[in-house]
Amino acid sequence: MRPLLHFCGRVQGQESYVLSCARCIVHTGLGGHMPGPNANVLKPPSSLIDPATGLAIADYSSLPLECHTAFQKIFETDTGLGGVYLLAEVLKFNKKLIEQRRVLVITRDALYLCTPRAEVLRCSKLELIHEVYSFNNIIAFRIPEEYDVMLRITKNNRTTDTAVVAYLKHVLKRLTNVPIHENQVWLDTRASSASRETVKATLQLGRSKGWIATRPLPIVKFAWKDLVLRPGFDDTWRRLHPSRSKQIWELKEYYEKEKRTENYVEDTKFSVHPARADRTQPTPPISPDAVPSLLSPPE
Repeated sequence: MRPLLHFCGRVQGQESYVLSCARCIVHTGLGGHMPGPNANVLKPPSSLIDPATGLAIADYSSLPLECHTAFQKIFETDTGLGGVYLLAEVLKFNKKLIEQRRVLVITRDALYLCTPRAEVLRCSKLELIHEVYSFNNIIAFRIPEEYDVMLRITKNNRTTDTAVVAYLKHVLKRLTNVPIHENQVWLDTRASSASRETVKATLQLGRSKGWIATRPLPIVKFAWKDLVLRPGFDDTWRRLHPSRSKQIWELKEYYEKEKRTENYVEDTKFSVHPARADRTQPTPPISPDAVPSLLSPPE
């Protein structure tokens, strides 16, 4: 699957640049890229930007291949495209500091921890996060009303783990006012046994007694009608999902026809002489049954 957005790094002297090249369109999965100091950054396509937050819609193609089918069924439905700003493969620390494989999903309202099969194990509202700690590729969320989360971000087939952490902080700053504490060396549990004890004393990584899991918040969808009529969206989608470009093209044709029909009916109301209004036969509206289906293709 060809990426929509892609990191291309080149070192020149002591400065790092993020440059576009013939092979790099731009990267996916993070929903955008994180500009660093002294970086010449390639911006994500405007057709993927959510105007409400200024963040780009993320994609599942940065996840391992075995995760694609499961997450595609969740994020791409007939009702629209999932409003997800970040997807990343992570290792979650349990209360014994044993690392467990998970997928981190961040939307406008919540943080989700899922299995590689897209099963939601935990959903926490962003408004409940009080503090965030980070060190290298480790990040921890303080959620006193529930219990804390500590993650080790792993590198993927699109970019490095530190770039994912940087973009995660960027997303959090856009969506919340949570303080982010940098360079918290005590988070490095591999450094010493003292660090492990500090983590256990500072963070509550296990469920407290009486804690009851709540139903996961539904992921808000961006309507296909709004997306496919955006300039350049069909080209962006074709690069991202070549095998499904025909479906997007059919959907765009449908909604453009619907829009032309609506405009014709509106124009008819004001352009036809009242004496001839009864003779006017405006174009009938399109049946909802005619909307092309965007359900996942059969496996």
